Formats: sequence, C-alpha cells, structure tokens
Amino acid sequence: MRRRVDASSAWETGDRVAGTGSTTSGTTLATVLNVCPTATAWTNVTFNTTTYAGQTVVLWFNDHDDNYPIDPTYFLLDDVTLS
Repeated sequence: MRRRVDASSAWETGDRVAGTGSTTSGTTLATVLNVCPTATAWTNVTFNTTTYAGQTVVLWFNDHDDNYPIDPTYFLLDDVTLS
C-alpha cells in the first residue's frame, strides 16, 4: 500500500490518517497506520497479515481533520493489496 497525506501543518494541528484491522464485531486487532505527517510525498507502508490468515478482517482507514478551514486534510491510498 502507498499512502499520501496532504496537510500543510498536520503536526501542529493534529491532522492525521489512521488505519486499523479489526474483527467484524469491531475489536481492533492491529494498528496498521497512525501518522501525522507534514510531507505530501507518496510513502510505502507494509503490514504483515500472516497472523490473521483464515480470519475475516475489516480494514478501516480514517482521516482526522481539525476542521481548521484553511488547512483541509485528506489522504489517498494506492496499490492496497493483501497476501
């Protein structure tokens, strides 16, 4: 997976992108991603899913924006694969 977060002042304001793997009932199994970067470059992210083989896992990604009107935050995901 590659991620890119666009936030001009994320570190100062608390903007972040998070990703978790959880059970279908909502129990968090692992935090895949929890970053608050100021760089906007594409970054590779890997996470070993071997532990969860044979289970149903829900991947959840969330953008936390501080609602500051001149500092919108969003993220892009690309090439998300599971193996």
